[in-house]
Amino acid sequence: MVINRNSLELARIINTKFSGRQNVIEYRSNKSKRHKGRNLQLVIKLFLFSIFATLISCNEPVTNRTSNSLSSNESSVSESPSEGFEAKDPETGSFVNFFQINTMQYKANFEISEKEQRIFYLRGQEVSEYLKSVDRKNPACLSVAFTEETLKKVLLLSGSPQSYFDFTQGTLEYYYSFEPANTQKNKSNCQTSDIINQRLLSYSDHQIVFDLLSICENCGLEEIKSRKLMLENTNGINISSINIPNLLMTLKADPGGEIFSGSSCKKNSECRSRGFDCCSGGICVVDKAPRPGVAEVDPFSGEIIKFLIPEGDQIMSDLNQNPQNIFNYPDYFYLCQEETGSSTNQPDQSLT
Repeated sequence: MVINRNSLELARIINTKFSGRQNVIEYRSNKSKRHKGRNLQLVIKLFLFSIFATLISCNEPVTNRTSNSLSSNESSVSESPSEGFEAKDPETGSFVNFFQINTMQYKANFEISEKEQRIFYLRGQEVSEYLKSVDRKNPACLSVAFTEETLKKVLLLSGSPQSYFDFTQGTLEYYYSFEPANTQKNKSNCQTSDIINQRLLSYSDHQIVFDLLSICENCGLEEIKSRKLMLENTNGINISSINIPNLLMTLKADPGGEIFSGSSCKKNSECRSRGFDCCSGGICVVDKAPRPGVAEVDPFSGEIIKFLIPEGDQIMSDLNQNPQNIFNYPDYFYLCQEETGSSTNQPDQSLT
């Protein structure tokens, strides 16, 4: 219990006063009423104690109520920046919506291998604005019609709403991600009666499929270009606020290519025109990109987020010491050049 100085001083004065009074009483009754004096002394002491206790309780300091934990409004920092504050709209660098796979962007013809299993994205100002204003738990469905004399298919792919927050710029962008090889997911979200009925009305003689490999099964075509694309919700209603008339999809046959690879190729020049760096092992690749299953890569910057292999920590340590150590790991990265101190293109494979 904390006793302040004023309380002690007041108690001392009262004690002195009543002690003097006690002495007077004891003097006058010393001879005849000694036993009464002792009783009175006890009563006075009890009275003094009760006053002293009352003074202490009245002057007890207020407890410090400041807590180390702030209120929820003061301390909460949302895991999703969009819930914590108003982020700026992103600058996508394009006035049209576009497809993106890895770091490559396609604003017109999206060339994709039939064996492609990487996730690709639909981005753009209209995409972000639309997703900012709707329930982002609901997927969209991308409808891609392929019409050839010997092949008539409609591909349905499920688009999952995603977001990307750039802490440097303070911008939040919404976009759709698609998994072209995830048959089960595409069926689960896009095989609705509304969508199927709408597609059959428009393409009554076409077969509906839910992955890239099902489009050209032994069709013998090297490439197939789609007709117009359509983006709709799961009720079969066109999302008119996202315009994609500029986008087409070209499916490239990949008979000998590797799963997860880019388009098949025979020479480097084919790949450069498609936005890749070189032709390696019969497929178009991006120089120094990790091979499939090696690492998780940021879809916008192309930077490695984390390695997925046990050797990842050692590789990361070596690359941090010297980025050119990447040439020590040809089994884990696509390499279009040999280390000679300057960029050296691979010889054109059509000449070998």
